[in-house]
Amino acid sequence: MIRKACKTQNLVSEEDLPHLFARHVQDSLAPLLQAQELNLDTPGLWLDFGSGAGFPLLPLAIALPQWRFVGVEPRNLRARHLQNLCTELDLKNVRILCAKAEATQTFPDIKAKCQVVSCRAVGSIPEDAKRAFPFLVPGGHFVTFKHQERVETIDGYFAPSYVPYRLPGEDGFRNLVTAKTLTNQADT
Repeated sequence: MIRKACKTQNLVSEEDLPHLFARHVQDSLAPLLQAQELNLDTPGLWLDFGSGAGFPLLPLAIALPQWRFVGVEPRNLRARHLQNLCTELDLKNVRILCAKAEATQTFPDIKAKCQVVSCRAVGSIPEDAKRAFPFLVPGGHFVTFKHQERVETIDGYFAPSYVPYRLPGEDGFRNLVTAKTLTNQADT
């Protein structure tokens, strides 16, 4: 379905199409490496911003059917693509919002209600963590995927953890970056 949609819009690079499964689908499932830390056995609300082609949103929604997911995509054509994929895949646990991450703060049903907020290939770790923060419950987790970027501290979060992983057929390691929000002012 992604390959077909790539004929009419630029969802993933042409170079990535032959490696779609490893570079995008399997990469999207990296948060499962931290299932215990992220408390993935307990159903919750997961927000993914910059959902674009549907990664990591859709593979995670399939792998974690007990969770509710919200995908945020500011580009109308891509948001429609995501909604079409959800319909075609019969994913009833996914809701798509066509908005910028900052604008979704006005949605009361997700503001300060998410256990996990993720993004992939959006911005720098501190920028993305700042975007994620208003949506997270105290003790919630920010999750992102990075090749080399590392930071020691993020405002409002405990020190981030880096879990290296390697995708099949790919050289080098990637890092799943997770950071838990401070639970109260005493944590600062």
